[in-house]
Amino acid sequence: MRLLRTLSLVIALCIAAAPLAGCSRTKAPYRVSADPYGRQQVYVADRRLSSLLRFEPPRVSYDEADLMHVALDVRAATGRPQIVQYRTTFFDRTGQQLYASTWRTVTLESNVPQTLSAVSTTPRASDFQIDIRTAR
Repeated sequence: MRLLRTLSLVIALCIAAAPLAGCSRTKAPYRVSADPYGRQQVYVADRRLSSLLRFEPPRVSYDEADLMHVALDVRAATGRPQIVQYRTTFFDRTGQQLYASTWRTVTLESNVPQTLSAVSTTPRASDFQIDIRTAR
């Protein structure tokens, strides 16, 4: 009985002292996790679409005005045409977004290579990202 009373007293003291020890009911903030895959230049929205398309590595060139031109060869690797949408985002050398195009719709004929292309709007562009999804 004495042990039970002592244990109850210790628990009560711990609960009472918790706010004084820096404990509170305020929850800690959530921690963010780094993306283990890093940033890519070509993203496909879903696994199914990814399995239906085949890509060549993107090609980058610059014109006389130092604008970046991006070309991505893609084909539908199925017996049916695929209707997809794509957009291109350009970044400066620090990774800040400079410009993102609107979604463009394109029909990829079965097994026929087609080039998706985009041009930056400023000579400050030094990197890009192309997002591809099923047409909506």
